[in-house]
Amino acid sequence: MSRGVRFGTVGISGLLVNQSALWSLVALGDINYLVAAIVATQCSTAWNFALVEVWAFRPRRLDGLWRRFAQFVVLNNGALLMRIPLLALLTGVFGIHYLLSNLITLVVLFVCRFALSDGLIWREEVA
Repeated sequence: MSRGVRFGTVGISGLLVNQSALWSLVALGDINYLVAAIVATQCSTAWNFALVEVWAFRPRRLDGLWRRFAQFVVLNNGALLMRIPLLALLTGVFGIHYLLSNLITLVVLFVCRFALSDGLIWREEVA
């Protein structure tokens, strides 16, 4: 199975984590959907990193683990800076339910996150 397919599979599981966390924070915690999206992203970022690290990219060494984690967090939070305004536009202006808007923003940025993850965080090291 290719790294792209494994990354996508992890991403789908991360969508479920993100959507569940978002729904829980909004519906049960009565938190604004934009604030909840920020927190939900932190939940899915930790989930996705763990699965990407051990299954999708399978690095050969443990050294660099914290560097890869920090880069992954920066990447996902950088994407979040683009997602939040889009989420606000889709929900606040166009009236799309926040869960559907969130899903749309996550899917839109998936390809960018894979390209950056594959090319920068888990790139093959030259010997």
